[in-house]
Amino acid sequence: MARTKQIARKNSSGIKRKRSSEDQGADDGSADEQPQKRLTKAEGTNGNQPEQTAYDKTVANDGPEKLAERFTNAIKKHKGDLSTIELEDESLPAKAFRDTTDYDETRLVKNLSTFLERYTEGGSEELEACAKETGRPHTILLTSSAMRAQALLQQVRAYGSKENKIAKLFAKHMKLKDHIKYVQNTTFGIGAGTAHRIDTLVDKEVLSLRDLQRVVIDGSYVDEKQRTIFTDRDAFLPTLSLLNLEQLKLRFVSGETEILVF
Repeated sequence: MARTKQIARKNSSGIKRKRSSEDQGADDGSADEQPQKRLTKAEGTNGNQPEQTAYDKTVANDGPEKLAERFTNAIKKHKGDLSTIELEDESLPAKAFRDTTDYDETRLVKNLSTFLERYTEGGSEELEACAKETGRPHTILLTSSAMRAQALLQQVRAYGSKENKIAKLFAKHMKLKDHIKYVQNTTFGIGAGTAHRIDTLVDKEVLSLRDLQRVVIDGSYVDEKQRTIFTDRDAFLPTLSLLNLEQLKLRFVSGETEILVF
């Protein structure tokens, strides 16, 4: 019994840390925030993943201005102590967002590939391409958990090949040192993962953003606790931190990289 309590205390202290040395456990949110928007139920399958049965329908109605406002409102909710100047500095400009309001399919995981092809100028051919250098994706799929990232990966595997992998960019089942080697030795055009691990790989200078054309945020997805990436504090704050990297912000301003909210 004493050993059990000791282990429990050890695990509890680990949860309180912002990030461990190998970024373990940082990708699973634990907040119980409830989405403030109306949810729509629909059918969709994720291969071996649990069936997706709900999504936030309101995201599809948001153009660039509304999406920027959605981010700002989430910042206020999760970081309410910011000054006006700090809030402005952390907020994302409307010009960073691609207008996807004309996409008329449900934003369930089964439609991810058609969504990508719709808003990629070169369609599937461009999505199947990759740089000759390792760790230089053109597309990053950003979501709230490792399990959800797996579901997204299943939907885009058709764009991969022997020379162009579809990369896993989340911490689960892969220590950071192994992940660094993986990215250093892998050419890929599309990667799917969570903000904590992606941010860490960028910080370690193995994941390059120089060719990044689009960040696709899994904004409509509702998890089993009825949270979205906007309402789950543990998912939103790392996402915000990643999107506010100086090199990304400059690319948003120049139009080299855009944000699509799926």
